[in-house]
Amino acid sequence: MFADRRGFPVRPVDQAIAAKAAAAQQPMVDRLNIDLQHPCPGAPAIRTTVGETRHGHLDSSFDSAKNWVEIAPGTRAAVAILGDPEVGPVLIMLHSDPGAQVVPAHTLGSETLHIVVDGTCQVAGETKRVSDFWAQAAGEQPEVITGTAGSSHVLLIGNRQAVTSISTNPSTNQGTWVDNVREITGELLAQI
Repeated sequence: MFADRRGFPVRPVDQAIAAKAAAAQQPMVDRLNIDLQHPCPGAPAIRTTVGETRHGHLDSSFDSAKNWVEIAPGTRAAVAILGDPEVGPVLIMLHSDPGAQVVPAHTLGSETLHIVVDGTCQVAGETKRVSDFWAQAAGEQPEVITGTAGSSHVLLIGNRQAVTSISTNPSTNQGTWVDNVREITGELLAQI
């Protein structure tokens, strides 16, 4: 995955490199007659539960899922916050045992994107397979249950500010997942 500040040119944190990048981008700016002033100035943030980045780069995969934190019974997660420090996305890589709940039904004030990377899962009675993806508008989010072989799943939450207000129906006893996602995201945000 490459986090690119939501469509704006790459802007290195190192000022010496940033000056060179800006000079290299200028001919295209002039040709297209566009304003390259970024609406969210400042360094992009990348913090993860799988380790520190080196020069903004980190290699990881679902192969290391056994070392990830268990956020609910049978489901382990690696979490990353990316992009703008205030409103950037939250990336959650989920690896779930057969029959485990990948994501509980919940309410969220941000759009989400789901991608099945391995295995299968059930969403609202429909089987999702490898490479299937779907977007959910802000609001009610459906429960995702892994299939008989387990699954690897990517969940991208568009705006991390919404994580603090995730809610589930208290009678369903699904708060563990939500509480853990809130806590992990809060810990990552405290590092930027």
